[in-house]
Amino acid sequence: MKTFNELNVPTRHWMIKSMQWADQNWNNELSLIRIPVDHEEQSITARNQNGEEDVRNSIWYATGLLMRQNPADVKRALKIIDAVLKYQFDDPEKVFHGTFYRNPSESYPPEDPIQWDHYDPNWREFICTVFIVLITEFQEVIPKNLIDRMNHSIMLAAQGSYERQVSPEYTNISLMSTFLLDFAGGNSTTMNGNNML
Repeated sequence: MKTFNELNVPTRHWMIKSMQWADQNWNNELSLIRIPVDHEEQSITARNQNGEEDVRNSIWYATGLLMRQNPADVKRALKIIDAVLKYQFDDPEKVFHGTFYRNPSESYPPEDPIQWDHYDPNWREFICTVFIVLITEFQEVIPKNLIDRMNHSIMLAAQGSYERQVSPEYTNISLMSTFLLDFAGGNSTTMNGNNML
């Protein structure tokens, strides 16, 4: 993957701007970035009225950190990956298996959860496709035990995604799900010799 210095000028400009924003909203205690309330737009969702740490967007920040590679960036990126992994659901009998809490304060979904209200199924794909990119492009700086945990997370997400059987008309998630399932299927027999799917 390209580093910041290898990006063309317009792309590098916007990467730098987005990373400055993420740096300012970093929560070191939770190892996640905080999404502040946009009072001008008033577009904040009901579950995020006061601004809060965001699991999905934090993994993209980790990607930017690994691309930028300033002093301490890799260490911070690894902290984010570790934190994000802790917010995944591992409940094979539940419809939300393999997806993630959206923020640290979110409650565990109730019986008969309502999609989008109590969980977001798309976060399987949004987060775990980034894990695939990180494993593929930055494995030399990610410790093996963390890569193993990321691969396990990808397997959980693939299981949930397969059960969901998202419609091809839902193009972005359908394509991401295909990418996720392909990677997980290729890795499934290499992890402890067991087929994980």
